Order: sequence, then structure tokens, then C-alpha cells
Amino acid sequence: MYNAYGRNVYKKYQVNIGNPYQIKSKKMPSAGKAAVSGPETSPREEAEEILENARLEAEKIISKASEEANRILEDVRIKAADFILEAEQQAKEEGYKNGETLARQHYQSLIDEAEALRQRAREVLENTVSGLEEEIVDTVLEIGKKVIGMELSQNRDVIFGLIRTALLDSSLSDEVIVHVSPEDYEYVEENREKLMADGSITRNIKIIEDCGMKKGECYVETEYGSVDSSIETQFENIERLFRELLGNNILPE
Repeated sequence: MYNAYGRNVYKKYQVNIGNPYQIKSKKMPSAGKAAVSGPETSPREEAEEILENARLEAEKIISKASEEANRILEDVRIKAADFILEAEQQAKEEGYKNGETLARQHYQSLIDEAEALRQRAREVLENTVSGLEEEIVDTVLEIGKKVIGMELSQNRDVIFGLIRTALLDSSLSDEVIVHVSPEDYEYVEENREKLMADGSITRNIKIIEDCGMKKGECYVETEYGSVDSSIETQFENIERLFRELLGNNILPE
């Protein structure tokens, strides 16, 4: 079961959205698969909530800018009206009959400019919304990676949660091989009883050190296929979900 990653594991495409672990099946036995329960809140729902908050925030920005542009325009109109009245008064005093016309011509360009300014402000802000959403997604993903990286470095038991999930989601094979990184191997081997703590996992488990894996990465190999539950794999699928919601299905290099 070897490939470019060292084993027959498809890290970027084995995991379905909504249930971040899926077997790359070879040949399943006739027995039915064990039911797998999903999280209460799916990654898609969380992603949609983040993007909706971004849209609402952008709408607030646009509304505020529009109000400011309207205020400027109204101020220009008031000043133009005052100027017209002043010009009319001056025209009466000086005998010019076309005072009002001259005043309107003088300030019409200013009024038009204010109208154009308001429209331009709205267009710029509306065109910024999509870029703002993508920037928020990038920020959320970056923060998430840092937080999980800190959790992996400070809480070594995180790896057991990943392994247990992969074991529970794997096929009904009596013997399994668990691949972990050199950084996690010794700790996992010394504390393997934690994998069977609640009695839900009773299979024969072999833990091996895989030099091709990084800290926090693991996958379970059985005679029927394998399950990858690595943190990196989960993040790649979460990021793909966000990009799909933004209409961009290509992951950045």
C-alpha cells in the first residue's frame, strides 16, 4: 500500500464534508458498516455562519458610507440654495435679471460631482465585499491552524482523539495498523491503553512509527482500506468547503 506519501492514503480526497473521515475502500465484507454519527454543527454550517457575518458587516459599512455621501450631497444642496438666494438678491440690487440662472449654472457641476461621489463610494464598497469575505476566511483559517498547532504542542493526548476516531470509522477488521509520526510514536505506544479506555475498541492494534508523517498526523490501515484522520487533512477539507462557498474551488499554492 505504497504511494507518494509512503502508503495507499489519499489525504486530500478521502474525507467527506460533514463527516471528516472516510474509508478508501478496497473490498468490503458482507457485514454492514457501523453507523457513524456526525457532529452537532457541521463545518458547512459554521462556514456559512462566518460568511453571513462578513456580509452583514460589509452591509453596515456600505450603509454608513452611503449616509455620509447623502449628508455631503445635502450640504452641497443647502449651500447651493443659499448661494442662489444670495445671487438673486444681488441681481435684484444690481439689476441683473439672469442672476438665478448664473447661480444654478455655477453650482450644478458641484451638485453633479457630489452625486457621482456617492455612487462611486457605493460601487467601491460593494465590489470590496467579496474580497472582504475571502480575507476573513483566510484569517479564520490561519488563526485556526495556529490554535490547533498550539493545542498539539501543549496537549499530547490530542493524537489519541484522532486515532480513536479513525479506528471507530474504519472497517470491521480484527487487526489494524496505526501510523503515527516519530514525534508522537513513543507517547502513543507508552499510553496505548487510552485507546481502549471505554471498551469500545477491542481489536488487535499495531502502532508503527512513520517517518513520512508530521506531528498530529495519523492514519489507520486495515485489510479493507485505510482512514486518514490527520489534522492537516481535516483542515484541507474545511478550507475547500470555505472556498466552495466563496465560489473558488482551487486551493492556493
